[in-house]
Amino acid sequence: MGAFVTTAILRRSRALAFPASLILLMVACSPGSQTPANAVADAGCQVSQQTFAGWLDGGAGPRVTPDSIHFPTNDPPPNCAFYTWSERMFLWLTSPPPPTYGSGGSTVFTSPVFFTVSPADGSGVRTMHRIVSGERSLIVSASTTRTGPHGFALMRDAKGTAYELAPMRFGPNKLPEVVGRDGKLVEVARALRAGGGHVALFDREQRPIALPPRPANGIAQAEQLTISGTVTVIDISGTVIEGGTIQADNSVVMAQNGSPIYYTVAVNDVYANLRTGRSDGGLSLTHFPSSASDMDDILAYTQDQRHGDLPDYDAMAVELKMAWVEAVNLPSGCHYITIQASIPVYSPQLSTQPAQATLTGHRTATLALISMHVVGSAIGQPAMIWATFEHVCNAPNAGYSYQADSGVQTGWPESGPWLLSSSDTPSPANIQRMTASFGPPQTITPTQGQTMGPSDLERMMPWGLPGTSDPAENARVIAVNSSVRTILGSSDIRSNYILTGTTWYRFGIGGIWPSNPSGTWFVTQYGSRKLANTAIETFQQGDLGCLDCHTNTNIATTGNQNFNPEGNLGFVSGLGLSRIYGQLQPLP
Repeated sequence: MGAFVTTAILRRSRALAFPASLILLMVACSPGSQTPANAVADAGCQVSQQTFAGWLDGGAGPRVTPDSIHFPTNDPPPNCAFYTWSERMFLWLTSPPPPTYGSGGSTVFTSPVFFTVSPADGSGVRTMHRIVSGERSLIVSASTTRTGPHGFALMRDAKGTAYELAPMRFGPNKLPEVVGRDGKLVEVARALRAGGGHVALFDREQRPIALPPRPANGIAQAEQLTISGTVTVIDISGTVIEGGTIQADNSVVMAQNGSPIYYTVAVNDVYANLRTGRSDGGLSLTHFPSSASDMDDILAYTQDQRHGDLPDYDAMAVELKMAWVEAVNLPSGCHYITIQASIPVYSPQLSTQPAQATLTGHRTATLALISMHVVGSAIGQPAMIWATFEHVCNAPNAGYSYQADSGVQTGWPESGPWLLSSSDTPSPANIQRMTASFGPPQTITPTQGQTMGPSDLERMMPWGLPGTSDPAENARVIAVNSSVRTILGSSDIRSNYILTGTTWYRFGIGGIWPSNPSGTWFVTQYGSRKLANTAIETFQQGDLGCLDCHTNTNIATTGNQNFNPEGNLGFVSGLGLSRIYGQLQPLP
């Protein structure tokens, strides 16, 4: 997240009253247009009317309840429970809050059980602010950041493979350093290009430097060396990276309606009290709650030390990241969850394509929700479950295949208008046009070779996987969407939002964090393994997924993901499993 901070006033939105008389127009961007009705998946991935009724508060009405506390500990493949958990959590978050959550807020995520989280300040510190009745704070940013698991900038080679670009390092003799096969840094006295796109490196005694193999999992690191007077980028195994392009980690995206995309982050009270209890010594948990015993410890701490309660106990720990646009000139026929918020004002206006725009103030506007990351712990899931939702009018999908009733089918006809694309087949797609700098003063400028303006975006991994790689897994995500939205019906505003994927770690019996024989932390990702949100990870879509960066990485070690208990929650540096946890100040 960037540093554009402002206070917002949230008012009850008529769009969230869920009136039975509201009939949403079934046009091109209508609910279900991106979820083929003929997808065939395992029965458990299709939510029945009876199952859905069990989600409701009292078995009727629009209010959905959470139930992470009863997540099945034995969910064999195809793991439908993870997808249905995602749907239920989103519907809970966007439901009207029950009276037990306190007064104020038109949705659960704008009720007093949630805290808005500030972007990191100049010292890397974030603060939590409870959403209370009356005026409620919402911290809005006009840029989003993303770095690799070690906090380094991301880059891609000419083929689109992602790397984490380590900064140039120099040893005691002012020679560049690389990581040797033994995991230690070694100075490079001489570097030569060898055959097959590799480099040969020699130390000060002119001995060849043995480099480690490229890791089989996660994001490989890239390093920079000067060879024959030219800066050359190599991966950790010494292969030259051709055509590398560094991705700025402070991108600004403009929608087709001329609005920048704005971002907010929030956590629930379980998360907030866990962070506070770990800080003041009242809690000894070394991971996010994954059992009823863990939750009981957090509840007891909250009651004894914080003199409060946990009305959302069954939800367990929750972290949200949301993307919004100003609710003006939205695509015809598309309907959104909205809030009132104070947003940054730039001069000149970004839509006039200036060479530079400067933050000059704030104004109140209506914002429309276009995307939401839902991250939550559950029974047996200490690394949390990672899911993401998008509005059906965001952007067209790239090609994909899915299991249908007549066999594997490819693609699905889609047509706009779209909020994040000017056509059904944008080309070139996903080009970054604007970058933020945080000054002071805070400014937005075009990226090199570009001008200010809307980007043409597409969803590169429509269901969190390479398009044609796994038709059965794609069908599971599609099927759970179709079944839930059929039950909701067009009169429920939430039927405009679709699950685009869920990913998780699988944990073995006998230990929360399994290790491989070398002692390094190693777990396998499942589900939508390349999950990225078009509006949140816009320019990092491709071969990266949530858990490639949100991982327990020891930042002191290059090339290995070494087990470090602190990273089970989050490092002070902002790295680890949760990128915000370690930077959060405890509640006062």
